[in-house]
Amino acid sequence: MEELDSESYKIPIEIKVLSIFYYVGAIFSLLLGLLFIFAPNLITKLFPLFSSTLFIVAGFFSVVLGIFGFFIGYGLRKRKNSARTLAIIFVFASALLNICLMIYLKKTGSISTIIISLSIGFYLLLSKRVKAFFVKEQEPMRFKNY
Repeated sequence: MEELDSESYKIPIEIKVLSIFYYVGAIFSLLLGLLFIFAPNLITKLFPLFSSTLFIVAGFFSVVLGIFGFFIGYGLRKRKNSARTLAIIFVFASALLNICLMIYLKKTGSISTIIISLSIGFYLLLSKRVKAFFVKEQEPMRFKNY
């Protein structure tokens, strides 16, 4: 088997930065989720329009998203194509959610978030450098003698 050069295994800086963003986002999501779960009465005092049950449910959702964020960040650094696929799904879902919020709230403040999300999604989806990084060497097929 031929020796692979170390250049093919170097993590592109964009992937390093993106994985760090996922780690930071995961930590933030976990902390926020735990706050919503364990201190819903405190949060309802700040936002009396919503019930504490809503914050508990949102807290569990936030914790799940935080756990996914850790897996995506770790997977991106470890060349897991499944992490790349999940990251693409998450950023496009984020862009779609922000578009819906922008239409519903009739505010244009989310445009920068939409542009950033779409840029990251298309970069992960279309960049040849990223695709090459996530493609692992496949072993040649071996046929059994019958």
